[in-house]
Amino acid sequence: MGWRWRGWATASDAYGIASPLNESLTDATVASDETHPDFSGVSRGACLYHFTRADVAASILDQTEIRMSPLENTNDPREAKDWFVTPVSATSGFDPSLFQLTQEALNVRLKRETKVACFSVDGPRKANRDEEPLERGWAHPRMWAHYGDNHAGVCLVFHAPRLEAAFREGLNARGTLHAGPGVYSDMNPALTQAFVMNMTTVADHGMNAAIDVHAAAHLGTLLFTKLSDWSTEMEFRFVLRGRDTSFEFVDTRDALAAACVGSDYSDSDASGVLARLAAKQLPAFRVQWSNGHPTLVALP
Repeated sequence: MGWRWRGWATASDAYGIASPLNESLTDATVASDETHPDFSGVSRGACLYHFTRADVAASILDQTEIRMSPLENTNDPREAKDWFVTPVSATSGFDPSLFQLTQEALNVRLKRETKVACFSVDGPRKANRDEEPLERGWAHPRMWAHYGDNHAGVCLVFHAPRLEAAFREGLNARGTLHAGPGVYSDMNPALTQAFVMNMTTVADHGMNAAIDVHAAAHLGTLLFTKLSDWSTEMEFRFVLRGRDTSFEFVDTRDALAAACVGSDYSDSDASGVLARLAAKQLPAFRVQWSNGHPTLVALP
C-alpha cells in the first residue's frame, strides 16, 4: 500500500485557488511498490532531502537530531518579516490598543513560537527520460548552491514515513504538528482573509483563542505559502505550533537512509561526514556534474 502524508495537503487552502505545482508535489510524496532508482530499501516518492553545510551535517549525524527553527528565521520575507493585519469588527468599533496588542501577539504566536523544518522532495517524473535524474530531490543545483554550501556541502536523505513518525513521536507534547508540501503564490495578500483579524472574536473569546482560531482557518496561507520565486525548492515542511520561542530538536536516527556529498565536497573529508556515515553503515554518494547533467556515484 502506498504512503501519503497526513495533515494539510490541499493546495486550494491557501488562496482558494488550485496550485498545479503543489498538486504534483503532493502526488510525488505518494510511495508505490517501485523501489527508488537511487536508494535501496526506499520506495520511489518516499524520500525527503535536507541540504546543509558539511559541518552542520556532521553535527546532525553526531546528535542524530534535526533542529526546528522559528518561522521568522526562514529566508522568504513573506515569512521572515512581521505581518500586518487589517482589523474588522461586527460592532461599531474596537479598542485600538487591543488591536495593537493582538497584532503583536499574532506575530509572536505564528512567527516566533511556530517552528519549521524544511525538506525537498522528488519531483514528478520527467516526460523525457533523457532529462532524468534532474527531477530528483538530490539533483537540484539551486539547492546545492543556496543551502549546500555551493556544492561543497551535504544532502541528507531521509525515509519519509519514518521521519514523519519521529516528528510526531518527538513533538507529541510540544504543540500541534502539521506537515505538507509548500504552495507558491504571488497573489496580493489584500485578496485573502488571512491578513484580516476579526476584533469581535478577540473581544468575545480572548486574544490567544482568537489567534488560534484564525491560524487554524488560514493554516495553508500563513504557514505553508511562499513567494513563487522559491518554487524550484519543491519544499515539504513540518510545522509545529508551539508554546515558546526555543528551538525544537527531533531524534531522526531511525529515519536517515543515505547521504550525498556535493561535487566540491572536500576530498580529505575534513568535516568527517563520510567517516561518520561509514561508522553508521549508511550509504554515501557523491554528486557529479558533466555538461550540466548530474549523476550519483556510490562511495566506498
